[in-house]
Amino acid sequence: PGGFDFSSESEWVSFLHDSEVDGDRLHLGVKLERPIEGAGYFVRPGVRLSHTDYDLNRRDGLSTGPTRSLPSAHLDAGLIFEKTLKKSGNIQTLEPRFYYLHTPFRNQTDIPVFDTTEYEFGFDQLFRNDRFSGTDRIGDADRLSVGLTTRILDLKDGDEKLRASLGRIFYFKDRRVVLPGELVEREESSEVAAELKIGLSDRWNAIASALWDTHDDHTEKNSIQLQYRGKNDFLMNMTYRYRRRDLEPIDPLT
Repeated sequence: PGGFDFSSESEWVSFLHDSEVDGDRLHLGVKLERPIEGAGYFVRPGVRLSHTDYDLNRRDGLSTGPTRSLPSAHLDAGLIFEKTLKKSGNIQTLEPRFYYLHTPFRNQTDIPVFDTTEYEFGFDQLFRNDRFSGTDRIGDADRLSVGLTTRILDLKDGDEKLRASLGRIFYFKDRRVVLPGELVEREESSEVAAELKIGLSDRWNAIASALWDTHDDHTEKNSIQLQYRGKNDFLMNMTYRYRRRDLEPIDPLT
């Protein structure tokens, strides 16, 4: 009604463990968004409210019934420019996108971690509404994501022949909500995330991605993927991944 999009989610889980904290978790979430869209633009302001309730068996002295209610607000906006490539019969697009997310901080150290982890950072992560999968942690956020994508599309059937994307997150506050044993994240910006997809044929795609750390001036992660889509939903991926890991120097033997 009124052009608003409303969605909700609910989940109840019972966790069992012989020696660690276990118990029940009830999570409820609602989201309200008002998209304003045209042929060459979109603006999607929205709000979200999440509530999580626990009933735990624990022996660490913390609360057996912690609860958490947390609001969040976002603004997703973008433009779409098109140019006809007359010689090739294709369309090229240029698509800048901006995503602002604000989620206030809530101390969640009394909540156990059952099935939650932090997403691996990549271009898609620029436009997620949370840093964490699962519901045991909801990340605090005051950040602006900036992304730029260009595509080459077939004029006849709309098939995507090429897609290149580049983006980064700018943080206005430290990220204080972390998983147990991890430190507060204080960087003012993320790595630069880049992706490239080339349609080699109707069934074959080549996909490459990279993360560039501008603070240390080197790549953090790279991947190259060859993808085949066959009949009857058959999918085959062949991927090479490289991840940089800084090792502590080994003490010499004495």
